[in-house]
Amino acid sequence: RNGLPEWPRGIDEKNVQKTALNKQADLVLLMTMFPDRFSAEQKIRNFRFYEKRTLHMSSLSACAFALAGLEFGVGDNAMRYFLSSIFTDLKDGQRNTSKGMHIACCGGNWQMLVRGFAGVGTGNGVLSINPRVPRAWKEMGLSIIWRSNLLRLRVGRDFVQVRNMGKKPVVISMFN
Repeated sequence: RNGLPEWPRGIDEKNVQKTALNKQADLVLLMTMFPDRFSAEQKIRNFRFYEKRTLHMSSLSACAFALAGLEFGVGDNAMRYFLSSIFTDLKDGQRNTSKGMHIACCGGNWQMLVRGFAGVGTGNGVLSINPRVPRAWKEMGLSIIWRSNLLRLRVGRDFVQVRNMGKKPVVISMFN
């Protein structure tokens, strides 16, 4: 119905080992945390393997899949995962929002927006921007602090604009 795997009929927590399904794909999240330790082929292969088998029963799962898909270059479903994740508490997607907000999911949503769609990253002391703005969006804007400088970013599918509101020069690597 929503394009995600569903809990199979006749399977419960006592006999779940009969399936190849999992609650969340921790390996997918791990590959976003340590991207240099995995080859591009390993990232894509594992992403595709777990995408078919993950039930997203954790509020951290959909945002991790959106970010990973975008960073690994297989982000066709990123918007679907984003919408699922962003509405976790707004639509009580996990059926437990009455017990409190999913704050880690909110952090994952922030990462999806900044790292995923805006494509902001860091490496070797350099700020990088590689936007992957969804087709449905014209552009997005955000502010970040980098090396004590406030940077105001506007990114679209075919442009990046950076305004350095600080006093120090900033080196930025941009690629598409």
